[in-house]
Amino acid sequence: MIRAISDLSEEELNLLFDVEYEILPVLHSVGIMLDEEKIRLEILKNPQQSIVLLQDNNFFIGLLRFDYQGEDLFVTSLNIRRKTRTFLKHIYKLFKDLKFRKIKSTVQLTNKPSFSFHQKLGFKEVSRSEQAARFEIDREDFLKRLLYFT
Repeated sequence: MIRAISDLSEEELNLLFDVEYEILPVLHSVGIMLDEEKIRLEILKNPQQSIVLLQDNNFFIGLLRFDYQGEDLFVTSLNIRRKTRTFLKHIYKLFKDLKFRKIKSTVQLTNKPSFSFHQKLGFKEVSRSEQAARFEIDREDFLKRLLYFT
């Protein structure tokens, strides 16, 4: 189910923080000097942000955080630990009824797994800076790709 950050239990919120802290080395590698407290505050300042958090028998599978930007969705965080197909199938079921035009995402160039994953899902690189690439994909293309992976 798609929920707001504010709807998470304390245990789920702590899991979210722990997962998000794992990106710190990638951010530090490109000169973005965040720490755990700054990440925590950044998440908490947007309590209505949408999140998909999937667990199976208390094992973390994956999470996706996103915001609406006009008619588009902007992914602020994607982390899949295991059962990638299960997570993508779950995302498909949730997103097939959502109204949006495109999904957009920014990936740090040093985050090779995320960069590769976006490409495999059919995201197209639309711009690049010294530190990050901006990706996007149309709704229909995204849903077709998710069906392929599920």
